[in-house]
Amino acid sequence: MQKQTPLFTLAETEKKGRCVVAVCPIQANTIILCEPSIATVMYTTSRTSFCAYCTDSLPNTTTQLACPDCKKIFYCSKKCFRADQLLHKFECRAYKSARAEFIQDSDAVHLLRMMSVFAYNEAHSTRLYSDSFPSLPPFNTLTPLQKLFDLTGHEGSFTGEYETNQRPICEEALSYLKYQEVRGMFENVLKYGLHENRCTICGKSRHTLPGQARHVCLRKDSAWKTQWSLSKLEFEAITETLICSWESKHGKRKQSENEEIPLEMMQATLVPLLISAQSIADCNAHTIFRDTGFGLFHMGSMFNHACCPNSAFCHDRRGRIIVVTLRPIRTAEEITVDYSELCIAMDRRQKELKGTYHFDCRCPRCVRTTLNRLGSGTRNKTWAAVVRAEEEFERKQGRMGAEEADMDQCIHSSTCE
Repeated sequence: MQKQTPLFTLAETEKKGRCVVAVCPIQANTIILCEPSIATVMYTTSRTSFCAYCTDSLPNTTTQLACPDCKKIFYCSKKCFRADQLLHKFECRAYKSARAEFIQDSDAVHLLRMMSVFAYNEAHSTRLYSDSFPSLPPFNTLTPLQKLFDLTGHEGSFTGEYETNQRPICEEALSYLKYQEVRGMFENVLKYGLHENRCTICGKSRHTLPGQARHVCLRKDSAWKTQWSLSKLEFEAITETLICSWESKHGKRKQSENEEIPLEMMQATLVPLLISAQSIADCNAHTIFRDTGFGLFHMGSMFNHACCPNSAFCHDRRGRIIVVTLRPIRTAEEITVDYSELCIAMDRRQKELKGTYHFDCRCPRCVRTTLNRLGSGTRNKTWAAVVRAEEEFERKQGRMGAEEADMDQCIHSSTCE
């Protein structure tokens, strides 16, 4: 596929957060996005039938390759085998020493692959099948770890049960890493300020202000941070602060002579971030075509849901996500996709969306259905009439009105580099 001028950009509003918006009229059946994943994993039942890197079907020939160490993961070619070595590194080690229950859990295996992104972030910036498009600033300069934490999980819906369930998985995953590998993860976390919940675009705190759906910085390109580095003195100062905080909470622990930084302190810093990474994957991962596995895609996760979408997801034979339009789209119109099943009843769709993605759908289709149930008679009305009816309905119910921001004013520069 050839690179093309971006047909969409990201709009950012205080109340709704980010959404994908068309920057020009787009015809139906137009491919507007092609993107490789940050990390992909095959389901247990698919690991012997599909390539662990590109997700293509394995050939029934001698070109099929198995990992020589764990002999559990297969590849369609030597190119894919070599390209997957870093992502597979921790996973391979776990296959040889982990509990069967752990390695059969696809979410746990995906975590091991994401941990490789933590440890070898820069090395993952180049992918074998990386001819993706479009190129949107500032995202085209982000590293995989920055892209991962640019996404949001369901931290606002965290329960003690979720963290309790995820913590032992994250701790076990860390136990398969060597000291220098854990330190590599720790250094990258400090480099981007992830331990302080900092934005990976502007470097400031991601805490939202009252009335904000999420941290807002895309429309302030002068605030974008371009240099991400820590001097030795800065790294030592931050590390010393974390050590002191950890020791005051847990008491001073015995430190190995080979450990410049206490291993337990680094693990304690990393576990909450790994739980957040799991949360991000839970909310944003996409099932690979043919239900063979799932992958985490940065730009592919920016598309909001609608039960009557104007675009759809699919995947190519290189494991990349493809977004294609289903109908003509107007300039400044939001581009939406379906997160659920289109042909099931609204109540079931709402339940699935609430349970998995933690939001109540207010898309045109759901609004029409709700208003018709209330006897508002909107079945044959235009969309403008439905919006007016919805606003009146919300005013009567004392709820927040429709989004007031003008999408034309929110469109961010989409110059292709």
